Amino acid sequence: MRKRIFQAIVGVLAMVMLASSLIGCGQSVDYAGKYVLSEASSGNSVFSGTQLEEMFPPADNYIEITDSKALTFVMTGESVKCTYTKDGDILSVSDGVDTFEFTLKGNEISFTFEGVTFKYTKS
Repeated sequence: MRKRIFQAIVGVLAMVMLASSLIGCGQSVDYAGKYVLSEASSGNSVFSGTQLEEMFPPADNYIEITDSKALTFVMTGESVKCTYTKDGDILSVSDGVDTFEFTLKGNEISFTFEGVTFKYTKS
């Protein structure tokens, strides 16, 4: 699983650099929903809006939280079903092998991987 997530993230990282759930039986939560990739930034380079949509179609890059335990992470069309726990603003997301930290603030989820910050906005 880690390899699939890593490959998907590396694919997105490469694009950024070149351009300069349904498991478990959790409870309903107010932040449940679909969060679409809205910004990717690295150093002084920020990609958002139409520019980002052309590189990363929203249908292929999103996080969908279904309940208090499950989410689906989709990047470059690769879908990974995950579980998570929430502590304050931090979502500890696990694919069953590895755990990643995402930050949930209002209608946005973000995480940083190898110096690139990805921001998702609730649609």
